Amino acid sequence: VCGVGEEKGRGEEEKERKREKRGKRERSERWQQIGLQHLCFLQRKQRRGCV
Repeated sequence: VCGVGEEKGRGEEEKERKREKRGKRERSERWQQIGLQHLCFLQRKQRRGCV
């Protein structure tokens, strides 16, 4: 009976870990997008004549 409970617990932990990894990846991708937008904005500011 104990073994069954342990198996279930391990599965839940793995799900949590995967969810956490996915969340981190999404967060880093979002930060990269924000960073790229910010860089483009700065470059546009510097090259005022081009805009």
